[in-house]
Amino acid sequence: MLRNGMHPASEHRRDIDWLRAVAVITVIGFHFELPGFRGGFVGVDIFFVISGLLIGRIIQSEMTAGTFSFLAFYERRIRRLIPALYVMLVVVSLLGSYVLFGSERSDFLRSILGVATFTSNIVFWSQSGYFDRASAEKPLLHTWSLGIEEQFYILLPLILWLLFRIQNIIVRRACIAALAICSLIVSQWLLSRDAAAAYFLIHSRAWELLAGVMLAWLPVMRLGWIAHVLRVAGLTLILIAVLSYTPRSAFPGLNALLPVAGAVLFLSGGATSLRARPVELIGQMSYSLYLWHWPIFTLAKLSSVAQTVEGIEKLVLLGLLATLASASYFLVERPARYIPMSRKLVFASAVAATALLIVVGTIGPRMIDMGVSDSRIARLQKYEALTGMERPRSCFAEDWASNRHPECFSYNEEKQVALVWGDSLADHYVHGLKGAAPEDVALLQANAAGCFPTFHAIFKQYEFCDGLADRVRDFASAHRPSLLIISADWVGYTRRAGTAAIIANLKKTIAAAGVPVVLIGPSIQFKGRLPSILMRSYALGRPSPSSTDVMIADLTDLDHEMKSAFANVESVTYVSVLDAVCSKQVCPLLVENDAPLTWDHGHLTDEGSNHAVGKMFSRIFSRKVAEP
Repeated sequence: MLRNGMHPASEHRRDIDWLRAVAVITVIGFHFELPGFRGGFVGVDIFFVISGLLIGRIIQSEMTAGTFSFLAFYERRIRRLIPALYVMLVVVSLLGSYVLFGSERSDFLRSILGVATFTSNIVFWSQSGYFDRASAEKPLLHTWSLGIEEQFYILLPLILWLLFRIQNIIVRRACIAALAICSLIVSQWLLSRDAAAAYFLIHSRAWELLAGVMLAWLPVMRLGWIAHVLRVAGLTLILIAVLSYTPRSAFPGLNALLPVAGAVLFLSGGATSLRARPVELIGQMSYSLYLWHWPIFTLAKLSSVAQTVEGIEKLVLLGLLATLASASYFLVERPARYIPMSRKLVFASAVAATALLIVVGTIGPRMIDMGVSDSRIARLQKYEALTGMERPRSCFAEDWASNRHPECFSYNEEKQVALVWGDSLADHYVHGLKGAAPEDVALLQANAAGCFPTFHAIFKQYEFCDGLADRVRDFASAHRPSLLIISADWVGYTRRAGTAAIIANLKKTIAAAGVPVVLIGPSIQFKGRLPSILMRSYALGRPSPSSTDVMIADLTDLDHEMKSAFANVESVTYVSVLDAVCSKQVCPLLVENDAPLTWDHGHLTDEGSNHAVGKMFSRIFSRKVAEP
C-alpha cells in the first residue's frame, strides 16, 4: 500500500545512499572538469543499477503479494521524478532566455519537449551528428539518462507482469538474464556502427538496469564480514573506471561492465549500519544534485565570453549547486513524495504541469528579446543557424565505393590537377580555393566527415573512410596529380591517437602517395560556436572578445610540432594556418562584410574560407607544378 508517497518495499538502506553519493559525486566531478574525474561519466551507469534494484524489488514484492497496480506504480514515479524535474526546467528556461540565441533556443525547445514526452535521450541522439553543437551548449543534455529510466519504467512493469504468468521462478530469472545479455550484445555491436545510439538509446542501456533487477530477485542472505569485502571490491572497480576511462573510451558496451559490476558487488553486501551523515545526505539529495549540476555549469559557461569556468568560479558554482539542490530536495522533492494527495489529483497535476511546461518551453526562450533588432546580432544569427550541409556537394560524401562520384576524380590532361583530401576541415577551404586557384589548375576534392586522410588507418573510423582512402590512392597512382592538398581536424585526431602517431602515419601516407603534397596545419578552432560567442558579447554589452580568450588551448603547440616534423620532408609544403591568418597570435573573429570567421567552433564560413585561402594562397600554390 502507498503510504505518504512511499512504498513499504523501499525501506531505507544506507548502502544505497552511499552508492548514490558515489555516483553523483563522480558525475559532478566529471562535468565540472575536476582533476581525477575523467571517467566520472560512469556514475550514470551506477544510477541505472540502483534504479533497477529499487524498481525490481518493489514490483516483485507487489506481484508476489498479488497487490501490484500499474496506476499505483506510475503514481509513485510521478511523485518521485516529475515535481523537482519540472521546477528545474522552468527555472532553466527562464535563465536560458538570457544566454541562448538563434538555433540554440530552437534546440533547447526540442530538448524541453523531449523531457516532457520522456524522449530526451532520443532527441539528443538525433542531434548527435558530425556538425552538432558542443555538449556544453546544451543545458538539458543530462536529462538523456532520465529518458532512459522513464522508458524503462514504462516497459519493465509490462515485462514483469508477463513473466509472473510463469510459475517457475528460475525460468523468470533466466528470461531477465537473457534480456540483459541481449542488450549488452547490442550495446557492444552498436559501438562500431553508431556510437551515439549505443550511448543514448534504451536497447543499449537496458542491461545495466536489468542487472539491478536481477540483483533484486536474488534471495537475501546474511553475509557478515563478506559484505564488507563485496563493498570494498565494488568501490575498487568503480574507482578503476573513474580513473582509467576517458570521454574517448569506447562506451558503454563491454567497458560499462566495470562500473556496473562494481555497483552490483557493492549492493550485494546488503544494508549496512555504518553511519556517515554527510555522505548519506548527499546520496539522498543525489536526484536534485543531478538535476541542477549540468544546467548550472553550462549556463555559467555560456554566460562567459571566454566560454570557460575556472578555479574560484567552479567553487562558487559548487556552492550554488549545493544551495539549489538543497532547496529542490527539501522544498520540492521530499514534500511531493510525502504529501497526502489523491491519485486522481496526482495524475491531473502531472498532466497540467506537462501542458504548462510545453507552453513555457515554447514561449520562455522568446520572452526576453536580447536585442535581435541589432543588425549585428541578426546577421550573426544567420550564420549560427548553419548546419554544415546547406550547399549540395557531391564530393563531400559518405559513399565512396569505386563506382560512385566519378566527377570527383575527373582528370583533366590540359590542366594541372590539385586534389583536396580530408574531412570537413579540408572541405571548408574548397570554396576559397575554387575562387583563388590559377586558371591552369583544375581543383578536385574528395572529402568525408570524420575521415582522417590516411592510407593506413591507425584507429577505428567510419567504414566509408577506407573507401575514400582507396579512391585517393588509386587516383594518385594512376594520374599523378600536380598537387595533393591535405587538411583535417588534426587537433581531434591527435587527442584520439597522440601527436607522434598521427605525424608518423601522415609521413607514411605522403610517401606512399608519391606526389607533391601541401599539408595545411591545424585550423583555427574556438571553444564554442563563434557566432554565439559574438552575439553574447554584443547582447550583454561586453567588449568583443580577443581570439586568445576564445580559441582552444592546444592549437599553437600542435602547429609548432607539425611544422617541425615536416620542415625537412622534401615532398611536403607545410602551411601554417595560424602563421598565415593570424598576426602575433591574434586571429580575426570577423572577416569581410563583418561575417564571422567560422559558423561553428571551427568550420569556416564562405567569407572565412575566402579570407583564409587568400592569406595562404602563395604557400599553397608555391609548388603547384609537378613533372608528369
